[in-house]
Amino acid sequence: MKNYYFLICVNILTGLFIHSVYAGNTDSLYVVLEKTKTDTARVSVLLEISRALEKTDPARSQKALSEAYSLLKTVSFPSAGLSVKATYYANTLRRAGFVFLNKDLPVQAELFFTMDFRFREMLKDTSEWIKSYGNLARIAFNRKDYDTVFHYYNEAIALAVQTRKYDLAGDLFRFKGIAWDNAGKSDSAVSSYVKSSEYYTLAGNKFYVGMVENLIGNQYKFRSEYEKALEYYQRSLSAKEEAGDTAGMAYACIGIANVFINWGYYDKAQENYRKCYDLSEKIDNTKGMSGALVGLANIYQREEKFDSALVFYQKSLLIEQMANNPEGIALAKLNMADVYTKMKNYNQALDLYQEAHNLMEQTDNKIRTNLILYLIGDLYYQQKNYDLAIRYFEKSLKVAREISYNQTILADLQGLANAWSEKKQYEKAFRYLYDHKILNDSLFNEEKMTQLTEMQEKYESEKKEKEILKKDLELSEKEKEAGIQKNIRNILIAGFLVVFVFAILVFRSYRQKKKANRIISDKNALLEQANAEIMAQRDEIEAQRDEIQAQRDTVMNQKDQLEKIHEEQTSSIRYAQRIQNAMLPSLEVLDKSGFEYFLIFRPRDIVSGDFYWMARQDNLLVFAVADCTGHGVPGAFMSMLGIAFLKEIVTKEYITQPDVVLKKLRKEIVRSLKQEGGSQRDGMDIALCTLNLETLELQFAGANNPIYIVGSKQQAAGSESPDCPLPTADCQLPTN
Repeated sequence: MKNYYFLICVNILTGLFIHSVYAGNTDSLYVVLEKTKTDTARVSVLLEISRALEKTDPARSQKALSEAYSLLKTVSFPSAGLSVKATYYANTLRRAGFVFLNKDLPVQAELFFTMDFRFREMLKDTSEWIKSYGNLARIAFNRKDYDTVFHYYNEAIALAVQTRKYDLAGDLFRFKGIAWDNAGKSDSAVSSYVKSSEYYTLAGNKFYVGMVENLIGNQYKFRSEYEKALEYYQRSLSAKEEAGDTAGMAYACIGIANVFINWGYYDKAQENYRKCYDLSEKIDNTKGMSGALVGLANIYQREEKFDSALVFYQKSLLIEQMANNPEGIALAKLNMADVYTKMKNYNQALDLYQEAHNLMEQTDNKIRTNLILYLIGDLYYQQKNYDLAIRYFEKSLKVAREISYNQTILADLQGLANAWSEKKQYEKAFRYLYDHKILNDSLFNEEKMTQLTEMQEKYESEKKEKEILKKDLELSEKEKEAGIQKNIRNILIAGFLVVFVFAILVFRSYRQKKKANRIISDKNALLEQANAEIMAQRDEIEAQRDEIQAQRDTVMNQKDQLEKIHEEQTSSIRYAQRIQNAMLPSLEVLDKSGFEYFLIFRPRDIVSGDFYWMARQDNLLVFAVADCTGHGVPGAFMSMLGIAFLKEIVTKEYITQPDVVLKKLRKEIVRSLKQEGGSQRDGMDIALCTLNLETLELQFAGANNPIYIVGSKQQAAGSESPDCPLPTADCQLPTN
């Protein structure tokens, strides 16, 4: 077990170190591998090497992965470490999935990702389990199987929300929004992005809140809903400001500027582009700086201020050159070439296109390489250099077909058809235009059919013209008339096609509107039903609220009555206390005796059954302490009876013998309370003393109370039953 925990600690520390090294380069990872002795730690290093090399050197990446797997099979884990072993296997399987994915082998990648998923499910490692769902969704996304994509994302989202992993839930909704966007469902994409923003907000992650708000702004911008786009770009800017993400603030400013450009508010657009530039400059973000300069140049180009546009494109070019970014340099040159083309400076534009092409070939961006070849061909076509135009159109077409980039394929086919047509090679022109038509039909539902018909007619007309040259001059007029009739017919056919397409569009729009109205009616009915239910619930809640309020008022009234009764009773008892205190004897009797004394009297209640009493008859001091039955008010009544009877017996009847006094007191209490036989339960425990102040002879009698004389070590016990006699005990107190 100790070895097991040691193994875990070693691998945690190794993992932290690996990630710090990985931020540097793979050479450092190999150095770490040589110094690492623990097998499990070596597995972790090999997996990280595989990750670092997966895109730059797939062969070495796969080799490192194979070594990790082979080493893992030889490692022995204690029985308590089986979950650790399963985690290592899962990590290895996941890395294998990424290796195959980067080698464009999705079937094998999906197999390994599925095995990784099963391990994570078994281990109940929620975070990694959710990531496994994401990897499987990525495979389905690449093959455009969106139903499967959304199934995986929905399962992962449910798990993330259930375990309160709000950051992961935000990630999943963001990826789901990207999938909806690629599926062409903008509304669903926006809904997913909104949910992503909500979960990032719950997680307190302002960085990603700003990112998702920017994505929502992009959706609305592409749909030309510029007011909403502007709202979300501004929200993105606010979130990025809170997160302190300067680069994100710059991108939000670009989005805002693009909205103002579409509205034609160029001053506002320039203001935001300049703000983007300033923010990017603070953090040396060359991409942001270059993008802002390109945006400013685009505004000047729209305003046909070509010289100003060139100045800003050149500034962008300088930044990209300083950053040594071949693709950025090529794009800057492309923009400048576009301006020179509009200025009819074709030679300068051509030089820039060639330079951009050479730079773009150094990158792996075949789409833009393909586009540059097309633009060069189009520039030669505008210069009426059809041979060179055809050469570059064919080069562009070859690259476009390699990467299946249909948009440029269509443009290249059209360019070739136009160039061959200008060279009077109508057969070749027709062939390219026919290829264009076939592809266009498959992509755009038979658009540009009119162009194909016109090219075919030109070809047939050229063929017939060669035959007409062999005929007599008399037939030339008839052929000319026939040509006019054919043109009229073509115009009529084209007009009919336009009317037919327009009718289809109108009918389709009508059906969609009718369907939308039906959906709205159904939703309105549901809303009315829901509203009725809500109103009924509201009435029930109000009735319950009124009932609770009435009950509360009743309770408060009862509380007030109880407080009033308590206050009255307390006031009466306080008054009774004053009466009881007034009946207690004054301590002046003790003061005049000349003795030192102390008196402790702490009754439990406001009024009490405890009392003390004293009186002086000539040279005799009679004093007593008593505890009456009962507490509070009942005890107080008993104490007042006792005080009254003692005063009557001692001061008026002049009886000072303690036992006689107590007997007389008991008789009076029994008589007063009308007690008979076994009902004599009320009375008091009392100790009564008579002290001769001259001789210091002390007489004592007590009921349930003894006397202790401190110093002389004398004591006397009182009677423990009211039916027993109360004997008097005599003792002599010391004189000093």
